[in-house]
Amino acid sequence: MKKEALVYLLTVFTTLSLTGCGGSSNPKTTTDTNLGNNKVQSPKGLLMNLSDWKTYGTINKSTDGVLTIGDKIGYDTDDSDKDGNTWGNPNEDDDVSISKKSFSYPISLTFTGTLSPTIYGYHRIGLMYKSSNNKVDQTSGAWFGLDWENGDNLYAYVQGKGIKLLKDSAGVPIKATDGKLQGDFKINWSGTNAIFYYNGKKIYQENLTNDNTKEIKVFVKTFDAPISFSNIVITEL
Repeated sequence: MKKEALVYLLTVFTTLSLTGCGGSSNPKTTTDTNLGNNKVQSPKGLLMNLSDWKTYGTINKSTDGVLTIGDKIGYDTDDSDKDGNTWGNPNEDDDVSISKKSFSYPISLTFTGTLSPTIYGYHRIGLMYKSSNNKVDQTSGAWFGLDWENGDNLYAYVQGKGIKLLKDSAGVPIKATDGKLQGDFKINWSGTNAIFYYNGKKIYQENLTNDNTKEIKVFVKTFDAPISFSNIVITEL
């Protein structure tokens, strides 16, 4: 396990250079089996190229460097967007992306983006253990979530502890406004704790031990609303 931090900073110039995006203003939508011209894999720690992800459903990258996972489709018996509906129920358009690379504990995940609340489903963004089928154990790790049961309120999930509705330093619930929750998000999983941050401020901490025999993946799941990222950085501590 490496001791020194591997920190990678993302700029729009770097993103565009890695992806080789053209001049079109329309984002390219692709599925897991069609990565188009986005063949270049990001350096370890950066997860801003289509080729960094194993995707079940819809993922796209715009020419201005924004990575979007998911779309506005939810229940979808006819697979109207032709992305396969390959995650779970074939009548539901769950869009899921899992980092192709695995990472080691202790670890930190930082991302800047826009979360759109789901009307009928569940959104999850965070760190989970790789499962035996090369997917993830969704009961593991630490992650941010939004779902229909909790409305527009952001929450944290920690393995063995369940969910915690999140509030800012003033005690105000962190909620989406006008259908969007924007900002800087961070999960630091080290020692015996998972610590959650929003816009640079610590908002929640919970005990979480680690199984050093397991690999860690970054996992993003959406339903009936997309999540967009301008930056995703993994740091192995």
